[in-house]
Amino acid sequence: MSLMKSVVLIFASLAVNIAYSAETNPSIQNYWSIAEQKKLDQDITWQRLMYANKNQKSEVTYAGYFLSENGKNNLKEELKADISALFIPTQDNQSIRCKFPARSQWLIQQLGIQENELPQVKCSEFENWIGQIKPYKATLIYATDFMGNPSSMFGHTLLRLDPKDQQQLNLVSYLCRKLCSNCGRQ
Repeated sequence: MSLMKSVVLIFASLAVNIAYSAETNPSIQNYWSIAEQKKLDQDITWQRLMYANKNQKSEVTYAGYFLSENGKNNLKEELKADISALFIPTQDNQSIRCKFPARSQWLIQQLGIQENELPQVKCSEFENWIGQIKPYKATLIYATDFMGNPSSMFGHTLLRLDPKDQQQLNLVSYLCRKLCSNCGRQ
């Protein structure tokens, strides 16, 4: 079986599991109702987690970022799929809580979901990764300080992640960078 067929089968089975789980678990439907009452799909934090533009569509192009088939274009559908996915038992490192920790934590907080309501998860890959970085402090770095030109100011933006026990050795910190390819056109 080709890799593409395997990936399609995995996503198809996940979609069936989410739909079946939602139908058979009244807790999920209850949390969907709470999310609708709170209008979480319109919340600024959800919009940012989904990288939504002003048209309420995500700017993310990677299909694996969404659990709903139409999640890129329908953030409410994505919210429901994510809530459902929280309750699905999975193999190690496959839970939504491992793949999308910020999104999951925000939903758990907003909906008041208790830890004992959720299946146990093991996120050893995430824990190993975060254990290597050991983030304690973040510093936003601009490559230039000329504010008159946004593409100069924001064109090369860095986020430095420093561990707690680091003493003046910022040269060995982890960095995330954002390159802006169309800053001057916005």
